[in-house]
Amino acid sequence: MNPFALRSSNTGIVLSLSAMMAVLGVLIAMAWITEQRREDRFSALDPDQRQRLLAGTGTAGVAAENEKLQQRVRSLQQTVEDLQKKKTDLENAMSQGNKETELLNANLQDTNVMAGLTEVVGPGILVTLRDRPRAKIDAPSLHNMDPEAEIIHDYDVLRTVNELWNAGAEAIAINGNRVVSRTSIRCVGTVIHVNDQPVAPPITIEAIGDPKTLLGAMNMRGNALEELRQVDDAMASVEPAKLMKLPAYSGPQTRRWAKLPEEAKSKGKDAK
Repeated sequence: MNPFALRSSNTGIVLSLSAMMAVLGVLIAMAWITEQRREDRFSALDPDQRQRLLAGTGTAGVAAENEKLQQRVRSLQQTVEDLQKKKTDLENAMSQGNKETELLNANLQDTNVMAGLTEVVGPGILVTLRDRPRAKIDAPSLHNMDPEAEIIHDYDVLRTVNELWNAGAEAIAINGNRVVSRTSIRCVGTVIHVNDQPVAPPITIEAIGDPKTLLGAMNMRGNALEELRQVDDAMASVEPAKLMKLPAYSGPQTRRWAKLPEEAKSKGKDAK
């Protein structure tokens, strides 16, 4: 027997296995997705796509993914709040200059308040919307009650917010989400979303303004709250508040299409 032939055969097997292991390692590395990358990809999806994906993961999976998303949202909101506070500090530092700078800073602060980009405090009212109590829903009724009428929908929240604006509210927040011009209130599946953030009943709507005027508007005949109270008085409640603090809007603020017209730019240059 030729020993060199046997040794050559073994070497060939070793080389072949080594090559296969190297290729396998490369394939595993290419297919590997870390938890952070998975969360980044998931958060980049549209809300409807996220909802459909979560619907197929089972109850435990939905709860886990929702918790991860909520933690990420809270972290991002905290980052936005910190940046807004730093911006406010810089604006206050500007106000220590001459009168023109003080006037510019005052106008900027007013604009931030109207746009919802800064937290505000003041008197107002607290509106709470609740689903009909479970015991009453399950109890036999003499009337054929529409099941859809016994739960809070996105249009109930939207109508209430519109009536508050019409009554002179100067700032509104829904479950801690500031309402601004870009705010969306809609249902995704069975969940109400405000600023693309899921909110669950009870829905608390805080509105800063004249408490008497706002209370009167919320108790008028034929408004959104009266329709809910006709189903059950417990579904809508209103109470005055001497002082409440509403957070700043923490959603996206980038714009791609809306730009200043040329004449507005020219006026700005002339003012300088």
